[in-house]
Order: sequence, then C-alpha cells, then structure tokens
Amino acid sequence: MQALHGSGISDNNFEGFEKSGFFFLNLSLLLLIGEFKKGVGVDQRNKPFNIKVKSGDKKAFCACLMTKNPPFCDASHKTTDKKPIRVEFEDDKTVRICGCSKSGTFPYCDGSHKETT
Repeated sequence: MQALHGSGISDNNFEGFEKSGFFFLNLSLLLLIGEFKKGVGVDQRNKPFNIKVKSGDKKAFCACLMTKNPPFCDASHKTTDKKPIRVEFEDDKTVRICGCSKSGTFPYCDGSHKETT
C-alpha cells in the first residue's frame, strides 16, 4: 500500500500488522467514508445553536464543517481553503448560530434549517 496523500497513513503505520486484503479493504472504506463526510458537514443539525455572548466577546465560528466543537472553530480547516467566521460582539445577548450550514446570513441562523427537515 502506498502512502495516502494528506492522510498521514503509509506502509510504516502498519508495521507489525498482517497486511491482509481484508484489513486494507476495510481501512480504505473507512477513509473513503471519512472523506465523503468531510464534504457534507459531519456536524450539521436542523436547529441553531443558542450562544450567550457579552459585549467585547470574540468568537470564531466554523465554516469548514469539520470542527469537533460546533459551532466553534477548532482549526480543522487547516486542510481546506476555508477560514472561520470571526465576530466581535458589541452587546450582551443570545445569538442564534446556524447549525445546518444553509443560512443566507451565516454564521447567523435565518430559518433555512426548516427547509431541510
């Protein structure tokens, strides 16, 4: 098996394992599923995140859909051309942050999730 570009997986990662066809077929399937999910947003949901913010708070919201801490950026975008949406808040309030990634006012919710259910 050759190194898989950008995955961090190469022959060296499998030293000590029997290189059976079954093992590599399953590994390839898992990698394929992982790449597919990256493109559709693993953490999408059909309702907004209600976030309490205070005046002066700075938040970075995920735009790549790969974060493990939605709706916030966790730097997972480093392997993409996406950048987080950075916002500094001027008032104490609760904001509705899009969870479905279809909002026309992203990162804010505009109700588009109602059309995805």
